[in-house]
This record gives sequence, C-alpha cells and structure tokens, in this order.
Amino acid sequence: MASQTNDNIDSARWLLVSRRDLSANSSFFYGVKSTQIFCRPTCPGRVARRGNIIFFDDLQHASQSGYRPCKRCEPCNDDWSRDSSGRKIAQHAHAMIVAAEAHSLKWTVGGLARKLGVASAHLHRQFKKWFLMTPKAFAESLGRPERSLMGYSGLDRQVPSSDYRLPETFTDLGEYFPPDDLD
Repeated sequence: MASQTNDNIDSARWLLVSRRDLSANSSFFYGVKSTQIFCRPTCPGRVARRGNIIFFDDLQHASQSGYRPCKRCEPCNDDWSRDSSGRKIAQHAHAMIVAAEAHSLKWTVGGLARKLGVASAHLHRQFKKWFLMTPKAFAESLGRPERSLMGYSGLDRQVPSSDYRLPETFTDLGEYFPPDDLD
C-alpha cells in the first residue's frame, strides 16, 4: 500500500517537473541518476527521461545521496527564480555595454554572450525583455562622445573631463540611468 502511495506521489511530481510548474518550485527536488545532479522542478534545463529521475523531499536528502546541485537552477540558492537569472544576465550585459561604449571599444552581442556563458539569442531576448530595447539600440542611445561630435567641424573632438565620472559598479548606474519599474 505504501509503495502505491509513493508511486502516486512520484507520478504527481513527474507531472509538475515535465510541465515546469512554478507552484512546485522548491517544494521538492529531483535528481538525474545518469549525471548525479539534482534540480528544482522548475529548472529550465532539458528534462531527463522519467526512468533516470529520482525525487527528494529536501536538499539534504539529495546531497546525502551523492547528488550535486545543478548550476543552472541553483537549488541551494533561496533567491533563485527563472526571472532573476535572466535579469542578472541582462544587467551584466548592460554594464558591459556601458563600459565598452565609455571606452570606445567595439563589442558584439555574440562576444558578450560568450563572456557571460550564454547563447547570443538568449542574451538578446533577455536584454530586450528587461530593458525594452535591443543591446544595439541601447548602445546607440548612450551615444559615444566622438559620434555626437562628428560632422561639426568647429568643435573640439575632446570631451571635457572636469565633472565626468564613469560608474564604477552596476549599482552606480542608477545615477546615470534611473531604474524603471521592471515588475
């Protein structure tokens, strides 16, 4: 009788995992036998075959069974959510673009994506989701000083540096780009 109850619970859990149901996030964890990795039910990674999955009630049971945490869904991180990982990617790309534009360095979305360890399409999609514009449009909105002064023959191409300061960290960017309500 207990075996049948466990099978019913496992079937319900499998349904939640296969649908990546957000209501199940951190209510249980599942391990993949072939890789010895355990994940949240909402992990954005490819779902393994049902025969390779074992379910755990909590993190301790998964760790004690010899499974290591997934690097993608970070089951040991309480602050993780699918949106927060995409937001972090977009924020890092934002800071990298600001720095590259400030120093007049050439950059590509593919190059940024490689540095962040994600696909360029994913970076582009997340950046557009969180900043409501493409990375290229954002860079153009910043405008390099030499771009804005080109074509004006009477102007010096040097930018005065008396009160000009670059942001040192991503949190300093709030002075330059007031945060919009992203929720």
